[in-house]
Amino acid sequence: MCIINRYRKGVPLPKRLLEDFIYRIRFLKLYLQNGHTVKTFLFYPSYPSKRSVLYKLMGILKYNRTNNPRQKFDRAIHWETETYRQEIPLLKEIHARRPVINYHCRDISKRFIDDVHQEIFGYRTMIDPLLFHGPCVRKSNLNALHDGQVVECPVTSVEPDAVYQILINNECEPGIVEDIRIPVFEEEIPLAYLKYKPADNRFGSYLKFPHLKKHTEIVSPDTVFSDRELEQIRKFARRIGLEYGELDILRNRDDGRIYIVDANNTPTGPSHLDKQTRREVLHIMARSFRDHFLFCRPPTDSPPA
Repeated sequence: MCIINRYRKGVPLPKRLLEDFIYRIRFLKLYLQNGHTVKTFLFYPSYPSKRSVLYKLMGILKYNRTNNPRQKFDRAIHWETETYRQEIPLLKEIHARRPVINYHCRDISKRFIDDVHQEIFGYRTMIDPLLFHGPCVRKSNLNALHDGQVVECPVTSVEPDAVYQILINNECEPGIVEDIRIPVFEEEIPLAYLKYKPADNRFGSYLKFPHLKKHTEIVSPDTVFSDRELEQIRKFARRIGLEYGELDILRNRDDGRIYIVDANNTPTGPSHLDKQTRREVLHIMARSFRDHFLFCRPPTDSPPA
């Protein structure tokens, strides 16, 4: 049996065959449902995890998924779970004919995020740990490692692969911190998650605290951000080339400012919601994705200013 999709190194052959069998079944089902036509979304170079939001949105929108560019496809996205992305000749060739989503989103490192934050907002999160006095957060410069630790400054030596940031006071009530996550669909921010964790476990997974009395809330973005802040957030996303993805934002209760601390161009989830709320959220995001990306636009030949 010919393997259609390309899977990461180490995926066993039986799993590859099973995934390709599911691909064929899905193709046939969509073919019958959609009047003998199938729309396909190209994820390249990586095949998306079933945990990824976009994988789920494609199911709602009745698109098949592939990372094989030899298959006929209708839209494409640069899909790669790396902090730094290199230019891929094939995507460059596709982008010259029709736009590739997130084509210009090449760097989501903490240092780059902070540099752009300084450029857009006029202030940053990073400090010099050799000179700063007081607690700060030390974390990897790479994305999605969730290895943050509070350390006391000044330090005696600096870890070369780490960044040092101010300890943002995002405590919303005694002992509980609030993180804000927003999905971005070009200029649209359809909703915001307010996510809560114990203050003494601010860097842990939300899934580790199922008995926390304060649960994730879904709110309208204009209830947590001012019009000026929303415009700055949109400008930030454009500047890093994030057409589709999610941003993690903290509001500092000490100075009232917001700080974008993370950007994700291959988001997973939403896994911290009850089944009904998760379904509603996914359908809201599916509509946003459909409205902004599932139509033909001229390609953009240069990165956002």
